[in-house]
Amino acid sequence: MAKVALFSWYSPQKAAEVGAVWTEQQKTLRADSLMRTLFGPVDWMDGVGWHSLSFYEVANDKIYDGLVELAANMRPYMAIEGYRYETQFVFAPKDSQEIIKIFAKMDAKAKK
Repeated sequence: MAKVALFSWYSPQKAAEVGAVWTEQQKTLRADSLMRTLFGPVDWMDGVGWHSLSFYEVANDKIYDGLVELAANMRPYMAIEGYRYETQFVFAPKDSQEIIKIFAKMDAKAKK
C-alpha cells in the first residue's frame, strides 16, 4: 500500500471558504473511495496562513486512479483564491520497489 501525504496552504481570510468546501464534501464521502484516510486533516496557522496535512493510503495497483480521484476532490478548493496543495508519496524502502515496478509498467503501457 502506498501512503500519500497531502499538504495545503491558504490565507486566513479564506478559512471560512475552505471550511465550507470541507463541510460540503463530508456530505458526499464515498465508502468505496480508493484513497483511505489514515489521519487528518491536521490544521495549524503560522504568521503567513493556514496549513493542513492529511495522510492517505491507496493500493499499489490503484495509485493512478487514486490520485485522479484525489485531484477531483481537490477541484472545489482550487476555486478559492490563493489555495495551494501538493501531494507526496511516503513509504518504506521495501514498498518503493513495488511502486517502481508499477510506474515502469505504466510508462511502458503509455509508450505503446
